[in-house]
Amino acid sequence: MSAPIFRIFFLWACWFFQTDTTFVVAQTPQRTLTGIQTLEFLSADGITRLNVDVYPPHLSDPDSIAPPTIPLVVFLHGGGFFAGSRNQPVNQEFCESLSQFGICVASMDYRLLQRGRGFHCDISIEEKRTAIAAASSDLKSAIQALQQYHR
Repeated sequence: MSAPIFRIFFLWACWFFQTDTTFVVAQTPQRTLTGIQTLEFLSADGITRLNVDVYPPHLSDPDSIAPPTIPLVVFLHGGGFFAGSRNQPVNQEFCESLSQFGICVASMDYRLLQRGRGFHCDISIEEKRTAIAAASSDLKSAIQALQQYHR
C-alpha cells in the first residue's frame, strides 16, 4: 500500500475519536504560498503547539460546488516518528497537486517522540507504541481543530 493511501486510511481509522482541542490562527505563517493558510493547534499533550497548512482546492468555477461537498484530505508526512515535516518540498508538492484536483488538503505536523533516537530494532516496542499513539492523538486533535475552524 502506498504511503499517501495508508495516510488516508489512517485518517479514516482515527476519525471517530474525540479530543479536546484549542485552535488559533498562527500569528506568522511559516510560508506565504498563495492561498495556503497555516493554522496553529494545541497537540494532544495539551502543551505542544503544532501547525497545519490548509491548501484550498483549486476550482475552475468556485460557485459550481457547494462548500460542504468539497472533500478534505488530512496529510501526514513520513519520517519514522523521528524525522520529517509538512514543510518538506516533496510533501508541499504532493498537497498542492491534490488541491489542483479540487480537494482541500490539510498537511499537519505531529510530535516526533523518537527524534534523536530513531525507530530501529534497538528501540523497544513500548517506545514505538507511545510514538505512534502520540502521532495518532495529534491527528485527532488536528481534525477536531479543523472541524471547529470550518464551522
